[in-house]
Amino acid sequence: MSLGGRMLVASSVLAVVVAGAFAALVFAVSTLREANEREARSKDVTEATLQLEKLVVDVETGLRGFTLTGNPRFLQPYTAAVAAWPERQAVFLERASIDSDQLRRGTQITKLIARYVEDYAEPVIDLVAESSDAARSAGVTIEGKQQTDAIRGRFTRFLAEENKLARRAAATASSRSDRAL
Repeated sequence: MSLGGRMLVASSVLAVVVAGAFAALVFAVSTLREANEREARSKDVTEATLQLEKLVVDVETGLRGFTLTGNPRFLQPYTAAVAAWPERQAVFLERASIDSDQLRRGTQITKLIARYVEDYAEPVIDLVAESSDAARSAGVTIEGKQQTDAIRGRFTRFLAEENKLARRAAATASSRSDRAL
């Protein structure tokens, strides 16, 4: 084979190696970008979750203050939380919809919150007007605590699962990136 032929073969081999290295680099960058996007989505889900959880705390705080004092001014956190609920719920479910299992968990959480407000908080507010002593009874207080504890437990599990999803996505991206390089 002539020198020109060998140079052509060597140049072709070099071009294939460079193209392969470039393709691997593009794949690694793409994989890391996907991991960053998943991490950003996970952060958005966590933020929406914490905002929704804060509404539950505000409902509970306002209800407790009103129940103890009978003063409607203490219902302000409750009223603000109930007003913010539809929008925050929609954002939470939209962000949770990235993963079907998380959407299912999120839907269960929102149903528990709605039940807490409709079946517990609103009747307690009405009960305060009739009998503040009855509204402050141990049975009523325990029922409210059980419901909010159940909601908090669901939030804790939801956030733990979201963290697992983010870690799994990061590990997958890292593994793909390592293999590409």
